[in-house]
Amino acid sequence: MAKYLSINKDNTFRNEYLNYEEGCLTELGEVSNINLLIGANNSRKSRFVRALLKLDKYNLFSEKVDGLLEKLEDALKPFINSLKKDESSTLKILKKQRSSEELAQRENVKALYNIINSDIERNIRINNEYFILFIDTLRQKYDTSDFDLKGFKSIIESHKHLIYFLISCSELRSAMNNSHYFYSFSYLSNELYKSFELLHEAHSILEILASIEFKSYSPNKIYIPTLRAAISIYLDSSDKATSDIFKSTILKNYGFNEKEQNLEIITGLDLFNKIKRSRNSIRETRNKFAAFETFLKKNFFDNKEIDIVALEEESTNEEHIKIYIEGENDRDLHDLGDGVQSLIILLHPIFMAEEGTWIFIEEPELNMHPGLQHIFLRTLLFDKFLKKKNLRYFITTHSNNLLNLSLNFNKFISVFTFEKLSQKNSSVSKITQVVGNDTKILELLGVYNSSVFMSNCSIWVEGVSDRRYLKAFLLAYIRDNYQKTYQEDLHFSFFEYAGTNLQHYLFNEEDDSPESLDKIKAHFLSNKIFLLADQDKAPWKQERHKVIKSWIKDKFHYETTVALEIENTLSANVLKMIVNKVLKVEVAIVNTLNLIEEDYLNIGLGEFLNRKLTNKVQKLPKFRDKGGTLKPIYKEKFSKYVLEGVESENIKWADICKNEHAKNLTESLYHFIESHNSSF
Repeated sequence: MAKYLSINKDNTFRNEYLNYEEGCLTELGEVSNINLLIGANNSRKSRFVRALLKLDKYNLFSEKVDGLLEKLEDALKPFINSLKKDESSTLKILKKQRSSEELAQRENVKALYNIINSDIERNIRINNEYFILFIDTLRQKYDTSDFDLKGFKSIIESHKHLIYFLISCSELRSAMNNSHYFYSFSYLSNELYKSFELLHEAHSILEILASIEFKSYSPNKIYIPTLRAAISIYLDSSDKATSDIFKSTILKNYGFNEKEQNLEIITGLDLFNKIKRSRNSIRETRNKFAAFETFLKKNFFDNKEIDIVALEEESTNEEHIKIYIEGENDRDLHDLGDGVQSLIILLHPIFMAEEGTWIFIEEPELNMHPGLQHIFLRTLLFDKFLKKKNLRYFITTHSNNLLNLSLNFNKFISVFTFEKLSQKNSSVSKITQVVGNDTKILELLGVYNSSVFMSNCSIWVEGVSDRRYLKAFLLAYIRDNYQKTYQEDLHFSFFEYAGTNLQHYLFNEEDDSPESLDKIKAHFLSNKIFLLADQDKAPWKQERHKVIKSWIKDKFHYETTVALEIENTLSANVLKMIVNKVLKVEVAIVNTLNLIEEDYLNIGLGEFLNRKLTNKVQKLPKFRDKGGTLKPIYKEKFSKYVLEGVESENIKWADICKNEHAKNLTESLYHFIESHNSSF
């Protein structure tokens, strides 16, 4: 799959950027459908985006071609150096017709004979200039916007055969009785023969280069700059600006030409006209707009039917974007919160975009609470309508919240950091692709411990698996029961307390005993807490459950899983899906399993499944931990499968709620979140 974006020599702006090794920037990769560009102010992120916007085409490769060419040059250097000592060397192929059948029977020369017979029937001057020219030619072929894959691979193939021939020469020299049968060399020393053996690595690199995939794009482009708003601009109290002055400013300052560059600049000032055209356009356009309205009603209007209409008052000629909401008073767009307006400016053009469009967005987090930022990014990731359109996004941001979400979905999101470096009389920016959890990113963003926003309530769980299950249960419950949607990090957030660490927290605000002085006061971290703990079997835990339940008040709620652990609340239906997809047990075997929820309520799930599968499956994965529960890696795999299954709608609330304990827990959690977000 093509994923490395070439920055070729035709793009003069590349001289302002370095790659992660501080060499010339020739490739940006691996690019995904969503690409976050992160760095401090003045690190040239926006400049880079604007330079990309001006390109006519984008070449993507399956491999880092420039890096492979560097490796090829390094691999050939020892051989080239040995050639310098024998600059008059000439390889001459001398075919002998009478020996062809005999040669074809020899395994160690059959392939070589075919190569010589078809491709290298010529005299070749083997000297250092020949191979240096070969590498330079490859670089010239690659380093252009008009890349020719066929021509590039043709050069690779012919030289790959030549190098294979040279590698084989020293072996064949003895095998063929001093070159008697079908080839000979003029003026080659023994040292040069030996140097042929140094070419194995070069041949391997050429094999990779010969198999590269390439795709060129000339997409429609949308640019959403920071200069944007969804309100009308008035020059004075009665004189309304009739043109998009934001767009005019962008065009003037940055030298864009929308028509020539296949580009549309979105500032929000033309939103009234765009909505008006959308509602009075062909069916395909109206369907896109309907999908946008569906997104809004699900996320902001409790699934009530809405209509967004562009109205012009006859008496005053004033323009209003009205939102008609089922069972409620109509609202003007400018009466909605700034965050929702910002989201509409960003997502309206995305929903209306043509298939395959590349979209460039500057700082989407402007005016948006972290919860709305999550809605924005998750919409790009998971909205079914948008996913079908195969859009590609390049997004500059200073938001640690977007970065945090990207870490959970790094299969779909690439992150690139920009860091300004000073040189003698100028400065450049280094672009590095982030792999894993690199804390240096936070330094580039200027994030400190105080850079957090408190949500309206918090859900305390033992670990990451519990968090994934609850997220999955909540999402399925809300979606399939048409309940009001609440967003993580806005209406609620999760806190992982790591099992036995719970004893270090004080949840009873009225406890002023000496023992409480050494404990962490949980209400200082969050004053509305839903605390979930595994039921477990240990007697001391049963006593602890009783004590903590006695502290329950309006702002503190405590529940146990009732089942041994949260994975024991999975329904038999869901558990069978996991056995099939995660443990790789055949469907025919899974269908024979008689799984009853109460049978595994208080037993380690690893032990239970091991008993059920041992005599049915020959090669069973080792998922059972010593204590009978699941090994940590399988706890992670099970919970990830359930969350991803719910997000993709392969797992429904109807599957989850068949286990009454999961059903009761989810409903209790939802009502807790609802009660502490009554004003939203």
